[in-house]
Amino acid sequence: MAAPSLHAVAAPSLHAVAASSLRAVAASSLRAVAVPGRRTVAASSLQGAAALGPQAVAAPSWRAQAMAATAVPSRRARATAAPGRRARAAAATAAVLGRRVLVVATAAAVAAAGSATAAGASTGRYPVATWSMNEGAGARTMIDSSGNGLHGVIGNEVVTDVGVRGATGYRFTRLQPDRPPAHPRHLVTVADSSALDPGNRDYAVTVRLRTTYQFGNIIQKGQATASGGNFKFQIPDGIVQCLFRGSNGTIIVQASRRINDGWWHVVRCERTGSGVSLAVDGRTVARRSGWTGPISNGWPLSIGGKTDCDQRDVGCDYYAGDLDWVEIEAR
Repeated sequence: MAAPSLHAVAAPSLHAVAASSLRAVAASSLRAVAVPGRRTVAASSLQGAAALGPQAVAAPSWRAQAMAATAVPSRRARATAAPGRRARAAAATAAVLGRRVLVVATAAAVAAAGSATAAGASTGRYPVATWSMNEGAGARTMIDSSGNGLHGVIGNEVVTDVGVRGATGYRFTRLQPDRPPAHPRHLVTVADSSALDPGNRDYAVTVRLRTTYQFGNIIQKGQATASGGNFKFQIPDGIVQCLFRGSNGTIIVQASRRINDGWWHVVRCERTGSGVSLAVDGRTVARRSGWTGPISNGWPLSIGGKTDCDQRDVGCDYYAGDLDWVEIEAR
């Protein structure tokens, strides 16, 4: 909406401007008010600012401030602006009202952000590791953005900075199953850490993937022979499966349909004290009751296949496809 000229601001009397309530100003989307010889102050509506959050009321950048301070009024504005005492008082009153509405909008936005944070905290989950997989071409370090420092080593057969269908991630090229030799550089590995072990905690792994193939282990910590148990995501026949093996036994769940259709899918597997559940694209597709017992091993976490294999006696189960991001949570 274009800002009113100084002539328009000067027209209403001081009494009329003072009589307009804060509620009326807030209900209008706070039209821009021009102050003679200064910059134009504008604010979005209270509802819009609250929806956008604190960013909606962020202070202008130094560049915007400099531009506003050095702006020269147009010839028409100089010709029509003949501000007397009444016009200056009206503009000042409107500016005060504008500042009040801006403060109200800020408070509402902060309150909304605080409510969202409280809602997230109420679940009790916290990130163990967050790998966004958006490193540049040729990167050899997978960055953990959770703040826990669980960075990974990217093998040089893994292609980074691959853009496909609106996302950027890693690509794992297809390798022939069970054909020697092993390709350890096909993997991304994260050094062993007790933080990555499920232990006795509720533990969830979420992956965003895209593939047209039908084979391979997506992510795992430990293998079937590992002392202390293991967990893994795999995708035989294009159907995603999730497995947790602990001291009390193994629980495995799988989706009911294939997802190797070339589109991005978000797959989440969670183990709790009451069982294991699997969700695809936000919908729970499988659940089994039971308690696996604690899971804790001394193995690295691997993405893209097994670390201890030779493609002869033990297949490496290399994943083929793209990964956009991986996140592990616990509580």
